[in-house]
Amino acid sequence: MLDPIHTRITNLLRLNEECSGLNGSEFEAFLPISRFETYHPGEIVFSESQPANSFFILETGHVRMNFSRREPLDLNPGQMFGDWAIINNTVRLATAVARTKSTVLEIDATRFFEHDHVHPAVSLHVVKTIARKLIVRLQSRNQVSTRILIEYGENEQVEFKSTLRKNLKTNAKDPAIELAVLKTVAAFLNNKGGTLLVGIQDNGDILGVEPDEFANPDKYLLHFSHLLENRMGTFVSQYIHYDLVKLGESFILRVDCDPSSKPVFVKDGSMEYFFVRSGPSTLSYNISQAIAYIQERF
Repeated sequence: MLDPIHTRITNLLRLNEECSGLNGSEFEAFLPISRFETYHPGEIVFSESQPANSFFILETGHVRMNFSRREPLDLNPGQMFGDWAIINNTVRLATAVARTKSTVLEIDATRFFEHDHVHPAVSLHVVKTIARKLIVRLQSRNQVSTRILIEYGENEQVEFKSTLRKNLKTNAKDPAIELAVLKTVAAFLNNKGGTLLVGIQDNGDILGVEPDEFANPDKYLLHFSHLLENRMGTFVSQYIHYDLVKLGESFILRVDCDPSSKPVFVKDGSMEYFFVRSGPSTLSYNISQAIAYIQERF
């Protein structure tokens, strides 16, 4: 019978694309360099400008990453963070703070490269995956500006939505609007990735997030985070990067989606649906279509 700590560590590692493809003995290499830590609300996991000697996976609770030059990022259980410690031998670029009582798996990044603990092939596999995801993120978030995306219009990897939850025809909150947003995100994840801009009309005019009538930006982002978690699962957070971007006098929601390593479904009541991006459209696949696509894509 497996040690409970062994099982907990292995289950967390399996949730992350960085560890996909590793076998049981390779997972065991993480045991002597890993430990669980518990943080209470307001406690700091690590601080900006501190040396980066570890990386982490959130097991339970919620942790917020506070950046000096961008909006905070809320993490969900199962998500790896602080992983720049593996490939960027420098100080932390953010402060991680527990928002609720949180249990975190801390992995010693220094010992991660010691061959007595982790085989070089395992270290290389993890580092290459982190580097690839980082490059994709930098390309989507920095090299292609939001204004350029708007200027070139909707296509296979870019879509606009006017609102996150408000039906502009009825002037009321509408679950169908939220579902339309989630459909697009899932379709990007299930295909080649892409960028969703919320607060932009189909013709490219900037509407902003104000029509959704949230009390403040934090509540807007928290609502979107809950939609992703409750309707698509916590694992998708590792493939989605979102923030409020200022354009002129307005803010819009920019959602950059990396290709997912496993199928993403959207819950709607008691049903689950599978969506795929095809050209500038989002397609809903029936069961047989989804099975065939999943077998080929994943």
